[in-house]
Amino acid sequence: MPCKSAADDANVGTIALANYALAAFETGDDDLAIKSARQLLRRDPEFLDTRCALTAFLWGSGRRAAAEDTWEQLQQSADGLGAALFSRTAAVERVRHRWPPRATAALVAFLNLSDVGQAEGYDLMLHDYQFPIPS
Repeated sequence: MPCKSAADDANVGTIALANYALAAFETGDDDLAIKSARQLLRRDPEFLDTRCALTAFLWGSGRRAAAEDTWEQLQQSADGLGAALFSRTAAVERVRHRWPPRATAALVAFLNLSDVGQAEGYDLMLHDYQFPIPS
């Protein structure tokens, strides 16, 4: 039986686009991160990790109402699986060390309804990340 290559696996492209969105947010290109996450969610509305990331991207870019709406969609996704996997108490632990620090901090800020989030940086030290307050 022939071996299937990674290039033939549709999930590889999905994961690559999710990582691209996370990298865009980490480097400060919030609009590209949001656009990429939304594009991915149009293809796969049940990609729960990306829906959670979109919440963080929106909050981190000052779009608080949109972040709240996206979080609510996550909580209702996949017949309750979104709420189970990404509860307010479990979400950060689920993404810590998989997401870049700025995205993790934006999720922390969202969950704390704050403009500051804290996350472990690449230097293994805790850093505060400031996010815009909507006007």
